Amino acid sequence: MRRRIILFTAVAIVAVPLGLRALAPARADDASDKSWFITYVEDTISTPDQKISLGQIDGALSSDVRISSITIADRQGVWLTIKDAHLVWSRLALMSKKLDVDLLEAGSIEITRKPNPPQGVQPAASEGGFSLPELPVSVKLGKLAVPVVKLSAALAGEDTVFDVGGNALLADGKLHSELLIKRTQPAGGDLTFTADFDNATKQLGLNLSLQEPHGGFLSSMLKVPGQPPLGFTIVGSGPLDNFAADIALSADGNKLFGGKATLAQGANGVTFKADLGGNLERLVDPAYADFVRGQSALSIEGGQAAGGGYELKHATVKSGVLDLALSGALSPDAFPTRLKLDGKFGAEDGHDILLPGGNARIKGMTLAAQFGDGGWTANFDLQKLAAGTVAAESATIKAGGDAQNLADPQKRSLTFKVDGRGDKLSSSDAGLAKALGSSLGLTAAGRWQAGQPVVVDGVRLAANAFQAGFTGVVGSKMSGIYSLATPDISVFSGLAGRELRGKADLTAKGDVALAGGGLALTFEGKASDIVLGDPRLDAVLKGATDLRGGVRRDTAGLHFDQVTLGNPQFNASADGLYGAKAMDFKAAASLSDIKLVTDRASGAVEVTASLKGSAEKPDVVADLTAPRLMLQGKPFTDGKANFTGSVAGPAVNGVFSLAGQLDRMPVKARATIATLPDGTHQINGLNVGAGAAQLAGDLAVAPSGRASGRLNAAIPDMAAIAPLLLVKASGSLTADIGLSVDGTKQNAAIKAQAKALKVEANSIGSATIDLTGRDLTGVPALEGTLNAANVQAGSFILSQLQATAKSEGENATAFQLQGTMPKGKLALAGAVKPAGDGLDARLDKLDVSQQGISASLQSPVTIASRKSGVTIPKAVLRIGQGGVVSVDGKVGETLAMNIVVGQLPLSLANIASPGLGATGTLSANVKLSGKPADPAAEFDVKGSGLSVAAAKGFGIPALQLAANGRYAGKAVTIGNASLTGAGGLSVTARGHVPLQGSGLSVDVQASAPLALANGALRDRGGRATGTLTLNAKAGGSISAPAVSGQAVIAGGTVTDPETGMKLTGIGSTIRFDRDRATIAQFTATTQGGGTIGVSGSVGLKPDFAADLKITARNAKLTDGNLATAIVSSDITVRGPLMARPVIGGRIDIQRAEITIPERFAANAAMLGVRHLKPPREVTQTLAKAKETAAAGKPRKGKAASGPNVVLDLTIDAPARIFVRGRGIDAELGGQMALKGSVAAISPVGFLEMRRGSLDVIGQHIVFDSGKVTLVGDLDPNIDFVASTRSSAITVTVRVTGRASDPQIVLSSVPQLPQDEVMARFLFGRSIQDLSPLQLAQLATAVAQLAGGPSGPGLLDSIRKSTGLDNLGVVTDSSGNAAVQAGTYIGDKIYLGVTSGVGGQTDATINLDVTRNLKLRGQAGTEGSKGGIYYEREY
Repeated sequence: MRRRIILFTAVAIVAVPLGLRALAPARADDASDKSWFITYVEDTISTPDQKISLGQIDGALSSDVRISSITIADRQGVWLTIKDAHLVWSRLALMSKKLDVDLLEAGSIEITRKPNPPQGVQPAASEGGFSLPELPVSVKLGKLAVPVVKLSAALAGEDTVFDVGGNALLADGKLHSELLIKRTQPAGGDLTFTADFDNATKQLGLNLSLQEPHGGFLSSMLKVPGQPPLGFTIVGSGPLDNFAADIALSADGNKLFGGKATLAQGANGVTFKADLGGNLERLVDPAYADFVRGQSALSIEGGQAAGGGYELKHATVKSGVLDLALSGALSPDAFPTRLKLDGKFGAEDGHDILLPGGNARIKGMTLAAQFGDGGWTANFDLQKLAAGTVAAESATIKAGGDAQNLADPQKRSLTFKVDGRGDKLSSSDAGLAKALGSSLGLTAAGRWQAGQPVVVDGVRLAANAFQAGFTGVVGSKMSGIYSLATPDISVFSGLAGRELRGKADLTAKGDVALAGGGLALTFEGKASDIVLGDPRLDAVLKGATDLRGGVRRDTAGLHFDQVTLGNPQFNASADGLYGAKAMDFKAAASLSDIKLVTDRASGAVEVTASLKGSAEKPDVVADLTAPRLMLQGKPFTDGKANFTGSVAGPAVNGVFSLAGQLDRMPVKARATIATLPDGTHQINGLNVGAGAAQLAGDLAVAPSGRASGRLNAAIPDMAAIAPLLLVKASGSLTADIGLSVDGTKQNAAIKAQAKALKVEANSIGSATIDLTGRDLTGVPALEGTLNAANVQAGSFILSQLQATAKSEGENATAFQLQGTMPKGKLALAGAVKPAGDGLDARLDKLDVSQQGISASLQSPVTIASRKSGVTIPKAVLRIGQGGVVSVDGKVGETLAMNIVVGQLPLSLANIASPGLGATGTLSANVKLSGKPADPAAEFDVKGSGLSVAAAKGFGIPALQLAANGRYAGKAVTIGNASLTGAGGLSVTARGHVPLQGSGLSVDVQASAPLALANGALRDRGGRATGTLTLNAKAGGSISAPAVSGQAVIAGGTVTDPETGMKLTGIGSTIRFDRDRATIAQFTATTQGGGTIGVSGSVGLKPDFAADLKITARNAKLTDGNLATAIVSSDITVRGPLMARPVIGGRIDIQRAEITIPERFAANAAMLGVRHLKPPREVTQTLAKAKETAAAGKPRKGKAASGPNVVLDLTIDAPARIFVRGRGIDAELGGQMALKGSVAAISPVGFLEMRRGSLDVIGQHIVFDSGKVTLVGDLDPNIDFVASTRSSAITVTVRVTGRASDPQIVLSSVPQLPQDEVMARFLFGRSIQDLSPLQLAQLATAVAQLAGGPSGPGLLDSIRKSTGLDNLGVVTDSSGNAAVQAGTYIGDKIYLGVTSGVGGQTDATINLDVTRNLKLRGQAGTEGSKGGIYYEREY
């Protein structure tokens, strides 16, 4: 870089007088010449990215020229400055074809940084290359002197200054040159160079010497360990046909590496040879010592070949891990005609080698290539590369083809075929691993003929995430067809940190220049069903989105040719020139319904824009149209917005306007926008009106950010304009805001009033503000008041708020704030005043109380804010009963803060979340350090008795917390963290947690008793025992963690009294591998010795994709009420558990008992009972009973969202499926399948009756048919049919419905009343012919079949038919069903009979002596009794 700068200086200084002299006849005076030429040169050699400026030129037309300064700047600013350039030269010597420069010097050259690369659209490179003109003159440079060449620390590691001097003479075929560079700051280090050559004798002499002390420039730049003194020399002399030079590199005065290089005359021309060797370990970081371990050697030999051309006999490089050999030949036009390359990279013992950069390791690689007439081959093999979070087990490239006529420039030709592959790709970042896939493939084929471009028959690069390809020709440009496809963008989900779906394809055709950036392409692409994890974008991109059009890039800029992107929801287009110098560009976008992006508006919108004119200041016209929108339920019609003006970088000038009708209310807005020469932005004539609401004013914002102007707002009804803001609001607001600037001070005055103001969930009952402020961005001085009532922000409520600010002195402000809350108070007082180069903020009082918890500042504290930072003396806040928080330290360029928390009651959280029920205390010590933009912290946290209401409800004991660690570099390092609780609960963790990116590494150990689940089971009376232990490690990143380790359950039992089930011997081992949990083993034993086992895996991502197998062998399953079964099964569960899992497989039922309840049908009504002043314990029990009852009732309305479970089960039960109860005794068998969603199961097949009977009051009736159908639970549908025939009447009884509540349907042919059908069914005779005993038996049968009190229809029919006064179904003292019948045989004598299902019979007689006095007697199978009863109603 320094040589280029010196050369530029020389050329610039010499060119100025030469150029002016050539132009002198056109200019009259020196000043005019200077001004014109400086402007001409600056404009000519500057670009938009590099601005070259020349300072004052003195003596431009003389032999003594001075230029005060030369600067080069990019968009960031000046990066190179040359000061006091000076040239002394002979103008007369130029007439003799001699450039005789006595002196070329500069006061200093300063380089502050590397120049920035060009930005924006760069014109394509023009045809042709650059070459220096040949100067037909001899050159003499008497003295070159630049005493100060300064490199900044950004370039050299530290500020470094060099002194550069020298001289040169080129004349009469002889060259002599000398260059001396000395480092003067830091001192030490010399570079000298001399060269002599004589065309006549071909004698060459070279002497280069670099000598540096400890900590020299090169050792610092190259980061040589220890920065030793370095020396490097090249010394040689002799004719070109027998030249030899000695090369040596030394450190600490010891020669490390060197040898000899020679030139000689051979039979076919000049030959060359070099042999260098030594040990370079001293110069290399120990981490990379593998590269140069032991002896390193370089040997090369070659020369001119017979018939022209060149031959490389050999070139070898050997070092610690590298062994490379090359030989070959070049044609006279330097085209390779023969090559052989063999290389090996790797350590002898096979260990991995760290590559430069420190982020990658490689085990080894080999390279072999041969090239010559007839054909060529090349093979590359790489073993085990790991770079950052990515690794590849192997990579290979195999290439080859034909090669013909290589020595003939007109006829030479090649073909090529390439196959490459990277295998077993992996990454510790799960998201990146999924995107990479397991392999990467490359294929290519084509041909080349001399004088023609390369024909590419096809290049294809394929990975898990994409496929890219090209077919065409390659010369100075690529011409052909390009393709890129991403068949499934879900593979990028982990990298994006959100769930992605969809696919995209892009095809382009045209030309791409290999140099200069020119291109001309037409393209077509399609994206299908793109999901980006943002509901708004997903709605816009739904379906197929097409991209098509063309783009061309040349020296004028980018030309868009009808580029369109769109789908049914939205469309965007671009057309025209977007250039570096001129603009003629149009763009448009439309959305079919803005409801896609907001749920508060609907309707179509369209935006168009055009840019015309110069690129520096294009004329801009932008329009937005919305013919009809619905804004929060109100129509907004004829909506139009427009900006017409110009844009030049940050400078905007133009007029903005808006118009429309909101629910027939006119809406208008207008403002003039102007940017002044000093960069101030003005908004003049701002006027916004919507019905009665008005906003008006003028505003000016300076480049410093300070503003002046006035704004007035009057909104009598916020609800009327709220739809325009897409918010829910009501109330009124008026405001008058004045802004002014006094020197560098920002001042303001505001008067505002709000009434019943509500915006979304925040509201203000009333508020008035009258406040003035000075120097708001410096040391604020405020004066005024703020009063408000009924302020609510979320859950925070202030009933009253009064705040005052009063000036103290010139700039000081004292403030007070008082507020009342529904259950507390707030008080704050203090002052702010100037101090030094900043301010002091004094806090005298801070008292807060809420819901019985108070916090107060222990003593006044003064916070000092200065330019150097903010200093906080120890500030102590006392909270609740014994809680303390203290803060002290400084915040400046660095942080030095201490935060101590002692016994802080977590019940504070209950204020913000009343139902949280948090208890316990927290203590912590935190030390902050580092920089504010990149803080670091050391922490030590302890908690005692930690719990919340939800945990207590599940019986989880209060927890103890202890954690320490450090935060730095946007990552948390956990030294040790533990949670412990009663019963053996223990969780410990340690590791590293980056908040962004990969590098997560956390080890977790946990042990927990399964009894913790008893809280969740207690409503059922259930209990669990056993222990869960966990040993796991989390890697990857927070957004895509990779978990490894295992969880073990041992000695587990689960008892459920509600069903009578008990699982014992529960044991399980679950292994975690990256993003899946594999159940290596799960076993449990059921009652009766059966077993249940689970194996398979479950994904740890949100959809929990499963692949599970559940086996059961002789397992006893029961619901504790209706069904008990012994089953063996092989069931699979596959798919996302949270979306659409599929449960499939086979269930073999060896035996099952389905019991029909003997008593009380499911529709039996409960008596309404009101409890008067129950004890507290009873109240709690009743509440829990209500919760349990509610939980068992089906919910009305929309079904709860959840997984859509799909069944594909086969159930095989060949026999021994028994249905018993209410006299039914049946055995069934068969096979059936359950298919479809659990929300709509489709049973295929059923269980068919093998035998069955119905026993009613001693009658044994055999069922004709029966079947049982499962519908998704253990309460199946039954359908049994029995029939009898007597006296030409056929009677059929059907038992149907759910087993828990079957319905009994009687029918007859011909059709008879129900009571008659029942009599015929049981006794074979009409009900009119039944005896009293048979009537009692008939009623008993009804009770038996109904399972308890039956409905009134059948019993009423029987009672009316028999003339009885009373007939009903009751329960006896044992709870069994019984029939009771009776009649009055006189006015005061009642005779009754009761007959039970168990055969018990009683007869009773009642005699009413008076209204209140009665005689009662009873006789039956269990004995007789009698009595006198006195009854009275109150």
